[in-house]
Amino acid sequence: MATRNLTFKSTNLGDNVTLMLCFTPPTPRLFVDQFPIAWKVTTLAATGRSSLNATWTANLGFSATQVGQGSIVTAGNYTPIQVGQTTTLLLDQTARPPVQHWTDPKALSGVTTVQAVNGTGGPAGIGLGFITDLNKPTEDMSVALTWPNVGNTLAVTGDFTPILSAYVALDYQESQLIRGDIQSVAPIWQKNLLSLQANSTIVISKDATGAYVAQQLSGFDADAEGRDLSDQIPASIDQKDIVTTRVYRATLSFGAQGLVNDSLQTITEYLYKKGYRVKITLLGRSTDALLELILPYNTSCNQAEKELLGYIENHGFPTRAAIKERGGEKTVFTEERLSFWEDINPATSEWYISKSIVPSITGPGSVKIQANTTASDSIVADIMNAVGEPSLGNGEAINGKANGSVGFLGSDLAQPEPQAPVSYGNTRSINRKASNISLAA
Repeated sequence: MATRNLTFKSTNLGDNVTLMLCFTPPTPRLFVDQFPIAWKVTTLAATGRSSLNATWTANLGFSATQVGQGSIVTAGNYTPIQVGQTTTLLLDQTARPPVQHWTDPKALSGVTTVQAVNGTGGPAGIGLGFITDLNKPTEDMSVALTWPNVGNTLAVTGDFTPILSAYVALDYQESQLIRGDIQSVAPIWQKNLLSLQANSTIVISKDATGAYVAQQLSGFDADAEGRDLSDQIPASIDQKDIVTTRVYRATLSFGAQGLVNDSLQTITEYLYKKGYRVKITLLGRSTDALLELILPYNTSCNQAEKELLGYIENHGFPTRAAIKERGGEKTVFTEERLSFWEDINPATSEWYISKSIVPSITGPGSVKIQANTTASDSIVADIMNAVGEPSLGNGEAINGKANGSVGFLGSDLAQPEPQAPVSYGNTRSINRKASNISLAA
């Protein structure tokens, strides 16, 4: 079953503001007889870092629900349900107090959604949501939508599209029924979770007008996000010019044209797994190819070259592949936030700098030059002598798997009255857990 892990982050927002997540599927009955529930709610701190983790799965489930004081929705016994199945909510009157429970789901001809029938003999609340860690000791049911007052013998159907919306500065508590007035407020982020990768990071910040905005990061960007630049750059450095991206570039020469495709495929797959974003350009019909790597955080051009040379040597073809030319580039942002590319000279100390955020200009470092060699030859020789086991660079690759020779890269209504409490039987009982929220100063 599909699972999506989401992380919402903020840093130094300037104001304490609530973040609320809820599901708003595109159905005309939303806010009419079906209402979303505040799934996750946290406060993002004005100062320091805040984080909210949330996990969704495609394991659907129906739950008995009650709406109490403050429109807080209490979930009760639940049952897993699959598309094309139906289940009935029953009430055991012999127990004191009466106990609600679900029948075993069964297939229903002609049903392409999920269906729940109220068979309790009176109005009942029915909720639809999803189950995490199904059939494990940590199994838990999260109710996303609720029909607060379903008449006896009536059925509800759920064609649940997992569209998640994120709102800020709304006065809702976790597990609270959401009123129709939310329709006049635009979410700062909204996605169909099925369109996302397994892990996604969303950063909440303010734009130039002071409005809250959300930016979804790729895996590579998420690794470097959240680091305070003032913590990374020494106080003596002018912070108006900083580097945010590094690129290592090498022209590879192969002993024969027939070696190019297979060799590039294995090299690209290896570098992709190590955390590099890879681009390969075949140089016509020659035996040369241009390799370009976007470096993970804390990886230097020297480190990237070690990874490359080490892999070539360990796979037994050092005499059939070589680096013909190499170099590096970095992006620099000026005080006016203009960006430009600047070369990284292999004969300077910056070639060996490992952090991705460094001063934009550094002086030349010391280079050991052996007799009868050039500076470039000496550096290559030192690198070849230093190659050992490849070390894993921090960060996540976001490019695809190598292909051939190229690494490809919803009216405001009156709220329902609180329902009389009932007890729940042993169908499946809610084991409500606290939200996974962490704050760091």
